[in-house]
This record gives sequence, structure tokens and C-alpha cells, in this order.
Amino acid sequence: MKFVRFLNTIKYLKFSQIISRLRLFFHPYAKYPIKRIENHAFKSADLFIKPIYCNEVFLKKFKFNKSKSSVTLLNKEIELDFTKLSRFSPLEQYNIQYFEYAIAWAQTGVEFDFFKKTWKNYVWSNVVPQPYVVSMQIPNMIIALNIYGVNDQTIYDDLYSRYRWLLKHQEKHLLANHYFENLKAILLASYVFGEQKVFEKYKKVFKKECKRQILNDGVHFELSLMYQKIIIEDLLLIFRICREDWIKDYLTKMVNAVVSLEKGFNRTPLFNDSGDNVAKPTDSLIKACNEEFGYQGLLINSFPNSGYHKLYSDDIAVMIDAGIVGPPYNPGHAHCDCLSFELFKNNEPVFVNSGTYQYQGEYRAMLRSTKAHNTLTINESEQSECWGEHRVAKRIKNVKGRLIDNGFEGFYTNASNKVHSRQIFLKDDVLTVIDKTPNSKKGLLVKSYLHLAPGYEYADRVIKGYGLSFPVDTIGCDASVIDGLYSQEFGLVQKNKCIVFEWKTDDKEHGFIVRLSSNKENTLNG
Repeated sequence: MKFVRFLNTIKYLKFSQIISRLRLFFHPYAKYPIKRIENHAFKSADLFIKPIYCNEVFLKKFKFNKSKSSVTLLNKEIELDFTKLSRFSPLEQYNIQYFEYAIAWAQTGVEFDFFKKTWKNYVWSNVVPQPYVVSMQIPNMIIALNIYGVNDQTIYDDLYSRYRWLLKHQEKHLLANHYFENLKAILLASYVFGEQKVFEKYKKVFKKECKRQILNDGVHFELSLMYQKIIIEDLLLIFRICREDWIKDYLTKMVNAVVSLEKGFNRTPLFNDSGDNVAKPTDSLIKACNEEFGYQGLLINSFPNSGYHKLYSDDIAVMIDAGIVGPPYNPGHAHCDCLSFELFKNNEPVFVNSGTYQYQGEYRAMLRSTKAHNTLTINESEQSECWGEHRVAKRIKNVKGRLIDNGFEGFYTNASNKVHSRQIFLKDDVLTVIDKTPNSKKGLLVKSYLHLAPGYEYADRVIKGYGLSFPVDTIGCDASVIDGLYSQEFGLVQKNKCIVFEWKTDDKEHGFIVRLSSNKENTLNG
């Protein structure tokens, strides 16, 4: 079975990825340490985009304790001892090495000498270089130096040496957002270090990759609003050094998408690998776009290329996913969330997906699974066969979705060739979800999950929380409650409640109705 799963995973890879993976297997990064190149010329490049890097949310997330030489990363206090990185998960190791916290240090009174000493300790620790880490380090270090106002030749020599190493070690075995970050860093570094031929060459490659990764509706093809915002930040940095219209065009589309899909939400929508505390806040990105080229976004309700759709009723906003597992050749950030939805009322979550929390560890498999999202399983089968940390074997297909009057309709075929069709209606503060399983043999167990935001409970056919009361009616099914997990931010996880609606497959419609009136419990009770 494992061999079949492996074959069903690699068959989606590009041939170039397979060749690159074989090359990396025989020539791992550990064999190629960074060779120091000294006294290379550099020029000033102002990458300090104030709305992005000088806002309260960004500055507060890196709590710094100088006496312990520790910094908070992904909601965890981490000592900056680069000789002991193996104590941490790969995601934590990466974030320690990004030096994004140096941008905050430069604005919060941490002395340049301490910053330089910390960087030197890192360089001297001889950590095996990783292309993605180097790609994040280069702009972060340049921005920190911008803010400190110091042109330190030794640090720029370190950055130049890393840039030259990156040129030979791009992540073509992965592609997707990793390769995008490689290209961004190469462009920024080649500009700073005056290598015009490299800059012009990679500007063309970067432009081609933008066309590949940014869908026509403006959503990044990994279908995560968290990565969407990271790519917007990348494009803004490139726009700083290369103010060409095609960059602005991509930014315009991507801003439209993030503004529209987050309307009515007070956080990043939790579809695929997403969460707060990683990408920059949306409002800071929008403010930066407005300052850089005078654009704040256009509201749109349907994004057909990515499969995302929005519904509204008074103070209620619903986001629905009808997208494929994407991109096919690297679906490492995909979840089993097709036809799932999140619902916010008064800008606060009511029905939620479970989130991500971490890329490694005990919760990873569960949080990617079908039952971690507001969709359903048929006979306990998963939508897609997610395995490992970032792999998908057999996966959903024939995915369709569209907005209709006062609602949405869509369907897909899961990895076990079972069809799930769903209609979602939102009218006059009433949410109606209707499911059908048209090609399944009769009598199979169906479980439809509805995850409640922390603070809400379900009992006696009523959802209650925060003084609100939402009656629930079932359509041809039974309802029970189980415990769930909810992770709004990376590194934080909470317990929540999940309603499970159950029925046996037949040719009828099943589902539930939730009446989301604004009446307070205490008002109803006099």
C-alpha cells in the first residue's frame, strides 16, 4: 500500500522535479557549504516599506528577552543558540534562521552591535544552508540594515556569499512558493550587488513564474490566503527596485482577492495551510499598496480559478472552498477542505475550519484531514490521501462550484470515487446546507462536520455562546457533539466543539439549517 501511495504521489511531479530530486539526493546541501567572498561592492536599496514593517501587530509578535538572548517565534520563546537548532521542529528551525525579528529589533531599541553579534554567531555556527532560509534571510537582513542606517561591509559580504550560493541551489525539486522565494531573493540581491546581467535574466524568469503561480482571479495557486499575503509582500519588495507595470498588475489582482476573501473576517481564512502570526497583516499590505501605487482593492464575490466564493447577509459573511488540490506537482499545503466553509458574524468566527498549528508533529495529519473541516466523509473515506508532512497521493477531481441566487452549489469526486454535492444558502440570517451523495451505494455512513469557534457549545438543537443563541434544524439526519481542535495562529491550539450530522447514503437530501438571528439570550429571556 505504501508503494502504491508513493506512486500516486510522484506521478504528478514534473520531470524536471524528479531530475532535481535525484541530483539533490546525490549532492545534498551539506556537501556544499557557503564560501565566503569578501569586499564585494554593494549599493543602497531601500526595502523598508513602513506600513508592512512598522506596525504594532508585526512588532509585537517578536517578544525579545535580551538577558536570555531569546525571542518569541510562532508563539514559542526560543533561545538564539544556533548550535542547538536540532532541539526544534524544522519549521521552528527555519523561523529562527530567517532573522525577521531583526527588523523589529532595529525599531525597538536593540543595539546594532547586539544584532551584528547575533548574526555572526549564526554564521560561525556553520548551520547547513537551506535555499528557502537563505531566500528569506537576504531581504530581512537588508531591511534591518536599512533601518539601522549602517552599511556594514562584513554583513553585506555574508549576504553576497549566500546569494552566490543560492544561485547554484534553487529549489527546482519543489518549485511552487519555495522557488518563488528563491527568485525574489536573487532579484533583490543581484540589484543590491550590482550584477545587472543576473538581474535582467532572473527578472524574466520571475515574471514567467508569476504567470504560473498567480491565477487569473488573483489567488496564489497554493490556495492559501496566508501564502497569498506572503507573495504580495514579495511583489511589493520587487516593485521597490523595479517599478514596472506588470508587477503592479499582479499586485492589483492579488489585493482584490485578499480584500474580498477576508471581508467580514477578523483573521486569515483557514483553508489549506493558513493561519495568523506568519504573513504580514492584511491592512498593512493594503496600506503599502496604496502608498506605493495608489490602490486599495476591489470587492469581488467569486473567484472561479481558485474556487473560492463569498456569501453575505447583513452582518454575516461566509467563505466557501470549491478548489482543486493545487498545484498538482506540489500540493504540500493542501487540506481536505473541498466544499467546506467558514462563517463569521459581526466580524467574529462562528463556524471554522480547524487550522494548521504546525507542519510537523502529532496534530499535522488530523488538521489536514476531512473531519477537521466543515465538509463530510462518506464511509470514513478522505477527500484526498494526505500523508507525511506535505504529501498528497490520490486526490479529489471533477471539482465544480458556482454562486447561485442567495447561495452556492458545487460538487467533487473524492479519492475513493465517491461524489459529494452541496448547496449552501444564506438568506435573512438563515444558513441552509444541503448535501447529496449521488453515486454511492445505499447504506454507507455519512458524517458531516460543523466546527464551532471556541466559546460556542451545542445542546438541545441550539448553538449557544457569547450571549447568542442559534437554533439548529436537521434535514434527514441525526446530530451529536464531539471535541475538536482549533488553531487560529501557528503555534497555538485550542479545544472547541464540533457538531457531527450523520445519515446513511440514499437518493435523498440531507443537511442542516442554522438560524443566525442577532437576538441575545438574555433579551429573549426577558
